[in-house]
Amino acid sequence: GAFDQTSITSVTLNEGLVTIGNVAFRSTTLAGSVTLPSTVQTIGDGAFENTRLTSITLNSGLLSIGQSVFGDNPALTGVLRIPATVTSVGSVIVNNDTALADVTFLGDRPATLAADALSTYNGSLTFSTGTSGWGDNGQCGDVVSAGGGTLTGVCTPAITGVSPSLLSAAGGPVTISGSGFMAGATVTIGGKAATGVTVVSPTTITATAPIGSAGAVAVDVTNLGVRTGTRADAALLTTYDPVPAGVTAKRGRRSAVVSWTSGGGTAISSFTATASPGGATCTSATTTCTIKGLTNGTAYRISVTATSTAWTSAASAPSAPVTPSSEPAAVRGLALGTVTRTRATVAWKVPARTGGAAVNAYQVRLQTGEKWGRWIRVKAGARSRTWTGLVPGTRYAVQVRAGNVAGFGKADEIVVRTAR
Repeated sequence: GAFDQTSITSVTLNEGLVTIGNVAFRSTTLAGSVTLPSTVQTIGDGAFENTRLTSITLNSGLLSIGQSVFGDNPALTGVLRIPATVTSVGSVIVNNDTALADVTFLGDRPATLAADALSTYNGSLTFSTGTSGWGDNGQCGDVVSAGGGTLTGVCTPAITGVSPSLLSAAGGPVTISGSGFMAGATVTIGGKAATGVTVVSPTTITATAPIGSAGAVAVDVTNLGVRTGTRADAALLTTYDPVPAGVTAKRGRRSAVVSWTSGGGTAISSFTATASPGGATCTSATTTCTIKGLTNGTAYRISVTATSTAWTSAASAPSAPVTPSSEPAAVRGLALGTVTRTRATVAWKVPARTGGAAVNAYQVRLQTGEKWGRWIRVKAGARSRTWTGLVPGTRYAVQVRAGNVAGFGKADEIVVRTAR
């Protein structure tokens, strides 16, 4: 053999190569994957025996596989597919390949198949249905003996439908209809493995779809890791990622005005916003609604779910805290302080009810005759106001109102008479 018992670790086989000789790479440190050129017709005895290969891809057009070609390769994994063009297979071709999952014949039974070609191999052995020479009827699930092994006929499953056809991207149960489903079949949805796969019958599979992303997704059913049926049309299964996002809330009087973005998915029929604590809700077909019946002064976080005819999404991330409030009540104890001929002071106390938010300012104004002056802002901690430059012996009126983040409440009023 050209590289027999050498330290070679990789090889590139060029197009035009026709024959790989006996023990060409036997007992080498050749590792990784090898793909045969399309021109190879013959692999000699022991050509890849006792290497460190993890996978090997055989070419269509290959005619002959010698004895012990792939034996004693403990790192060889996956499926070894024997092309339909192969007509001759030698003895113990996969001897002691303990990690190899399956050997499958893609075509008719080779005209020459050694009686022990598949002996001393404990993995799965399969043949493609619709081919000839394997005995029985060559149908899906048929079990036949050949080459010292027991082979199962594997068909390509056909998928005709998925129910429901519209599914939340959060995942959920699905039923797949079709034909040729075999015990042990696996399912992927959107490229991710489904869980809880049960082959109910050759025409029905139930499974749980994984969490995915929005859009039309492909559904794959694979029989024994060898033959895969795929449906990728948008009408078969479309998933949406309807979880709303960007939830914001603005305080109102015993209420909160909530807004959000939909998260995608034209099938959404409504949204529900829920306040915590308390669980008060509002529902809307748009991306805003108002939750009423809240308690002023209580901080709430609000999350939103989306609903279609088929599902309700997971809840969104909650909003930042929002505290409903209303304007304060009128100030208490509005009273006159010192009043002279040209000067007057009024004082007051904090309102009995502040509307669920702290008083952050007061406003005062003075009426002379029939005309009210402008509102003057007073700091929350002051609670008194003095006017100077008044006219002796004149009647005035003073109004005071308290304010918070919701605005200013109702004004209280008192009359002032300066001394003569």
